[in-house]
Amino acid sequence: MYFDPGRPVGYPLFLAAIKSLTHGYDHVATAQIVMLGVSAVVVASVVAYTTQRWLMALILEIGLLVYPAPFRSAQLIMADALSMSLYLMFIASLFWFGARPSLRRYVPLCLIVLLAIPVRPVNIAMVPAALAAGLYFFGWRAAIRSSAPILAAVTLGICVTPATNYLLHGSPKSFSPVARGLFAKAIFGMPPETLATDNADLAFIRQSVLPTNDYIQNAPPEFRDLMRQSIGEYLRFGVIIPTLVERHGFQRGEEADPILLSYTLEHIRCDPLYFIGQIARDYVNLARNYTFITSHKRQRYQEFLERNPPPLPAMIPERTDYTVRLVPAAIAEMRIKSSYAPGESGVAKIEAPQARPLALILVIDAIQVSAVAFSLVNLLLLPALALKKRVDSGWVIIWIVSLMIQMNMVATALGEIALPRYMYPIWPLLWLVFVLGGSKLWSVAAAPRMAKGSISDELFAFKS
Repeated sequence: MYFDPGRPVGYPLFLAAIKSLTHGYDHVATAQIVMLGVSAVVVASVVAYTTQRWLMALILEIGLLVYPAPFRSAQLIMADALSMSLYLMFIASLFWFGARPSLRRYVPLCLIVLLAIPVRPVNIAMVPAALAAGLYFFGWRAAIRSSAPILAAVTLGICVTPATNYLLHGSPKSFSPVARGLFAKAIFGMPPETLATDNADLAFIRQSVLPTNDYIQNAPPEFRDLMRQSIGEYLRFGVIIPTLVERHGFQRGEEADPILLSYTLEHIRCDPLYFIGQIARDYVNLARNYTFITSHKRQRYQEFLERNPPPLPAMIPERTDYTVRLVPAAIAEMRIKSSYAPGESGVAKIEAPQARPLALILVIDAIQVSAVAFSLVNLLLLPALALKKRVDSGWVIIWIVSLMIQMNMVATALGEIALPRYMYPIWPLLWLVFVLGGSKLWSVAAAPRMAKGSISDELFAFKS
C-alpha cells in the first residue's frame, strides 16, 4: 500500500489505481475477484475461437472458475490474484499469437511480461516462455529480428521497481526475500558446531533453533512438515529477526538479511546434501499442497500440540518503521478491527492449518501432481521432440506452459517456503497442461482406431 522498498512495485501500483478510482481500499477484493473471473472468460473464449474446440474450452473454463482457493485468496490484500490474472492473459495472448503468428500479435504477449515482472519476481518465468513461442512460431531468423519487444519488456519490467523506489525514496535500492527464504531451509538441519563460537549472531541463531529441531525430529512424521512451516515462521519473524534488529539498531528487518545469509551459507558448506534435500522437499510439498489437511488430521495435530507444546522462545517485538508506523496506518486505512499493538510481543502459540474437505484435497492433489509430473516429463523429453521433423503446435504449447510451471516451482522451492498460495497464480498453467495434455494423450491413444485423417494433430484451427 505504501510502496515499501521490501516489495516489488507492481501490486502497490495496482492498489494505488484502485484507491484513485474508488477513493479507498474497500473494493479491492471485489476488483480482484472480478478480474479473475473476466480473465478466465477471456482465456476460454480465445481458446475456443483459435482452436474451434469448444468442449476443451468449456472444460478449461470450468476448471478455472470452480477451484475456490484462488478466489478466497483474492479477498485478501495480496498479489496472488493479480499475478494469476496476468498468467491467464498470458495464456490468452499465447493462443492468439500462435493461431496466426505476427509481430502485431506478439507485442501483447510481451506487454503481459512487462506487467508481470514487477508484480512477482518469479514471473520472470514468462520470459523464456515468450522467447520459445517466438522461436517456434516465427522461426529462427524471424524470431531474432522480432526480439526487440521482449527485450524491451524484460528491461522495463526489471527497471520499474528500482526506478519507482528512486522517485519515492531517493534510492533505487530494494530488498529481496531470497535470504529469508534460504534461511528458512537451513534452520531445521543440525546447526554446524562452527556456529557456536565464531560469531555472536550466528551462535544466537543456533541456540534459538536447536530445541525446536529436537522437538520436530521426535514428532510424528505426518506432522513434521506442518511444524517446519509454522515453527519456522515463528522463529524467523517472531524471534530471530526482531532480536537482530534490536541488537544492531536496524531500521528494517531486511537489514538482517546478510546475517541470515551468512548462517545459511555456513550450513550449506557443512551439509550441502541436507540443503538440496530441503529444496526437493519443498518442490514436492508445493506439488501436493501439504498444508491442505482434513478436519480429522487437523484435530489430531491440534491435540498433539496441546499435549506436547513446542519449546518456543519468547516472542520479541519488532520495533521498525514497518511495524510501528506502516502496519497501524494500513489497519486504520482499511478500517480493520484489530488488537494489533505496535511494538508489543504476541503469544507464543502454533496453530494447525485450516481444515478442508477430503474430496477437494483428493481432486486438487490429483490434478496438480499429475500436471506437475506431466510438465516435468514433457521438458525432459524435449530433446527427443526436437529431433522430429515436425512437432505440432499443441505439444509446443504444452512445452511452453510446462517451462513456466517448472521455473516457478524451482524458484519458489529455492527462495520461499512451500505454501500452497504460491501455486494459486499458476493454477491456470497447471489446469491447461492437465486438459491439453489429456486431450493430446487421448488423441494418440485413439489414433489407431480412427479413420485416417479424422483426427487433426494441429491445435489451431486457422494456422496455415
